[in-house]
Amino acid sequence: MKVNRTEMLIHSVTKLLHRDADAHITRILNKSHPSEVASLLRQLSTEDAKKVITCLRGLDIEAETFVELEGKFLQAYIKWTDDKTHVIELFQDLPEDEVASLLSDVDEDLSEELLSLMRKTTQQEVKEILQYEEDTCGRAMAVNVFRMDQEATAKETIEEIQKNSELESIYYVYVVDEFEKLVGVVSLRQILQVRSNRKLKTFMSTDVIRVNVHDSQERASHFVEEYNFVSLPVVEDDDTLAGMITVDDVIEKRQQEISAAADFCMTDHALVIYGLCKNCHKKAKRG
Repeated sequence: MKVNRTEMLIHSVTKLLHRDADAHITRILNKSHPSEVASLLRQLSTEDAKKVITCLRGLDIEAETFVELEGKFLQAYIKWTDDKTHVIELFQDLPEDEVASLLSDVDEDLSEELLSLMRKTTQQEVKEILQYEEDTCGRAMAVNVFRMDQEATAKETIEEIQKNSELESIYYVYVVDEFEKLVGVVSLRQILQVRSNRKLKTFMSTDVIRVNVHDSQERASHFVEEYNFVSLPVVEDDDTLAGMITVDDVIEKRQQEISAAADFCMTDHALVIYGLCKNCHKKAKRG
């Protein structure tokens, strides 16, 4: 009989909570996946969830667990702890599109306050994403995208890739002109196979499938699935390269749609924070 890892985690941590075995809980959490920890937190009472969150603090999976639980959890966390400084530290470990997604789910005043605490560059990137409507490609895109000028050589491109290892995974090199307009794309394989002094414009593909920042995420999903892309460029109305959407973004969107009816709710009165009744999917009245 196959044992469900999430069920094992819930069973083990629930027992350890009654023993106040925080160190043991921390070790277990450190070996778990963020989605498993998120499922655990959904099953716990408010007080037990607070204890687990304390054990989670500082672990590598902490930031991604917040992403799995979405913005309403973030708002609850801040209500419980008032630790906005730690939240900003967590944001530094997340792509700007995931930060934007979290902020879009919290109260406007809290969102503005958290934005004001971020580094200026991160703040600008997140604000750029938040300007787009929900469910558009602009809202889901990563804005820190690796790009090269069409006049650059293969050697120069490889050197730049090595310098920018912190960027979200580089699957393709998007090629732009002097006005930052998307004019082509090349694969990493192509770059490695050509002579080092060849300019990108001489071997790039100019027939680039793209989506607009205002297009629906469903449209991006269609292209990713139909053409088996790993990522897809997102452009402004004038074809300026704005960002990219990855296959992970598409999968995450689908998962969110599937689980939309099962929004986060805890026992006790924490369910009011998340806006759903515990035993049904009707909106709970606040108060």
